[in-house]
Amino acid sequence: CFAESPLAMAAYDSVVEYRRS
Repeated sequence: CFAESPLAMAAYDSVVEYRRS
């Protein structure tokens, strides 16, 4: 599952932070 992948979660969070700026 996507939500269970630490790497996927980190990548998604990185994208979220990028789009916030």
